[in-house]
Amino acid sequence: MKATVENTTTDIILTCVDNGQGPRADSTPGLGSQLFDEICSHMQGSWSISRRHLQTVFEMRVPIHPTW
Repeated sequence: MKATVENTTTDIILTCVDNGQGPRADSTPGLGSQLFDEICSHMQGSWSISRRHLQTVFEMRVPIHPTW
């Protein structure tokens, strides 16, 4: 797995890439998904899991200055 953190002028972006299969299409969101949902809801961010070039890519974006 390769994990990177990028700090842009507006966001902090966490990206994790590995060669795993990723979640199955019929899987039920679990505790991890709930945690990411909660963080993103609180921080006005977003997250996703996708397949790119035979790799699984997780990305979470949160604004540096959320409007709370």
